[in-house]
Amino acid sequence: MGYFSRCPLEKLAAEPEDAVHEALTAVHGVGPWTADIFLLFCIGRADAFAAGDLALQIATRNALGLQERPSREELLTIADRWRPWRSVAARMPWNFYMQPQGRGKACEHTRITSNLADGRKHAAARGNGQ
Repeated sequence: MGYFSRCPLEKLAAEPEDAVHEALTAVHGVGPWTADIFLLFCIGRADAFAAGDLALQIATRNALGLQERPSREELLTIADRWRPWRSVAARMPWNFYMQPQGRGKACEHTRITSNLADGRKHAAARGNGQ
């Protein structure tokens, strides 16, 4: 008998976040990220937060102008000020990440290169050609 037949997912919705997290991560192959995402998107908990999410870490680094991508623990510390609405607050960096300029240095380089190329096209159209 599998885990989900012994403890249906619907019953987890009524449990506290820590209990849901513990129950899900007890299942082979389900880690903290999956449990966090389940709390966020399947149960819709207002204060769930996927601090181990790479996109969230990168977007937070870029949005806050940090030198390094925050670790899971550092991101939890940063997000503590967003309680009790951390899942709502997480959608902002995720949205920022979905924009090309929010993803990191490679995309930033692409955007700058693209702007430079556009500038050359406009200069050529004006007759400056530089």
